Amino acid sequence: MYDPGTHFVMLHVEEIDWIEAAASYVRVHARDRVFVLRGTMSALEQRLDLRQFARIHRSTIVNVDRVREIRPERHGDYDIVLADGRTLRLGRAYRETLLGR
Repeated sequence: MYDPGTHFVMLHVEEIDWIEAAASYVRVHARDRVFVLRGTMSALEQRLDLRQFARIHRSTIVNVDRVREIRPERHGDYDIVLADGRTLRLGRAYRETLLGR
């Protein structure tokens, strides 16, 4: 991965915790750092192994190996708790795909 203005960083996909959309960029959360890449969620999602990664919201992809807990919330919503304790929202449109695993 390219860290704008500084250097290239070698990042293995197993190190990725989660990914979020940010306008024309994506933020890759890994190694307790955030790496910013130019591109779309859809383009990145096509490059990832769907056995290891799952779209949980229109703006979020998660490494399923990092999921510690799935918590039901009010009104049929769910929260995803990652191994580091971070909580992410599971979008209704993506619920069946993730819960079906």
